[in-house]
Amino acid sequence: MAVRHLLCADPVSGWTASRAEGLDRLDAFLPRAGRAYQADRNHDLGPGQRDATSLLSPYLARGLVDEAEVIAAALAAHGPNDAGKFISEVFWRIYFQGHLEWKPDVWRAYVETRESDLAALDLNAQRAAAYEAAIGGRTGIDAFDTWVKELIETGFLHNHTRMWFSSIWIFTLRLPWTLGADFFLRHLLDGDAASNTLNWRWTAGLHTQGKTYLATKANIRRYTSDRFAPEGLAEEAPSLEDAVQLHRRKDLALADELIHDGPFALLLHEQDTAFETLDLGGRTPDLVIGVSRAAARSSGAVSAAVTAFTEAAVDDGLRRAEKAFGCPVAVWTEDQTLGGILAKRGLSTLAVPWIGEGWLRDALREPLNAHAEALPCARLLRPLQRETWPHAKAGYFGVRKKIARLIAPHLPKDREQTLPL
Repeated sequence: MAVRHLLCADPVSGWTASRAEGLDRLDAFLPRAGRAYQADRNHDLGPGQRDATSLLSPYLARGLVDEAEVIAAALAAHGPNDAGKFISEVFWRIYFQGHLEWKPDVWRAYVETRESDLAALDLNAQRAAAYEAAIGGRTGIDAFDTWVKELIETGFLHNHTRMWFSSIWIFTLRLPWTLGADFFLRHLLDGDAASNTLNWRWTAGLHTQGKTYLATKANIRRYTSDRFAPEGLAEEAPSLEDAVQLHRRKDLALADELIHDGPFALLLHEQDTAFETLDLGGRTPDLVIGVSRAAARSSGAVSAAVTAFTEAAVDDGLRRAEKAFGCPVAVWTEDQTLGGILAKRGLSTLAVPWIGEGWLRDALREPLNAHAEALPCARLLRPLQRETWPHAKAGYFGVRKKIARLIAPHLPKDREQTLPL
């Protein structure tokens, strides 16, 4: 099956969906991953002026690079003391993924509430108008309106800006948080079900019960270096009430799953194409299948840039795999069945890098479960996630206090074995 050769390079932001680009960005950022990051990471000076941050999130979210190699590179460059803050931020991403694995009902409740909140707009003309003004960048709040346009045009926002944005959306504009989270997912190149959902819930006081985030004029002015000083922001941030106060916690099934003997196919998906850092037990796949389902992020329209970047990331993985393994590759489109693709090559065994809770798991759950019930299927989880997620069932502190131990295997031998976080 022919593979589409795609290249997604945004003319404004310069995002190129390839592992090579992700590794180049990592190398370029490493000199600033130590004390410079800790000092300047909260400053957002606008597009093209964000040297204080790594800009790696689109590559991590699409699985072009993985967290363990980023952490190892930062440790090699700066050691655990100076790189501690950057490493802690990488662990926030791993923590959120693990937390959603513990509490998948959080994602399901978000999807259901998002749909009901969208339907409710038809019954409330005033709220519908406020929503349209917000996503159109016409609120009259200069900072917020600028960020809306930046998000739509570049597919990216600075992390601190995302906090301000979500706070203004919830507490100043008084719009449903689910619709803001949906707006992000439809436009963010680094859209991630866990990080996006739980960060919006954190701002609203739903992740850590009662703890909200309030965007203020002074804070925005300080960290944008006087670019913005918005008036009329909410002065209070009362915690929202959760539709489901205590989302149930499920047991994690993180046992090693070995690839069965004989020929097998490897599935590369939009969350993970970095097969170079995946443990295949020294074996070579006989077929590599690529799959992306960007449209499943939302019931609304997902931006063309998000779709193109996602498909290009998977395509890059397939091209690398074709070269590395010398085997055929195939694209699993929505009009094909997984069984049909495997049968065409006479294969039955499948190896799948872990698919986290979220839209991709929702989209692929039925065909993958059907395959696993009938034929051999191995889910492959990387060691750092396997070791971190058991500590992610509550707040971040459970992970934070384990970071020193979790990074120990990645520490250069000549570095001090401490990590003050």
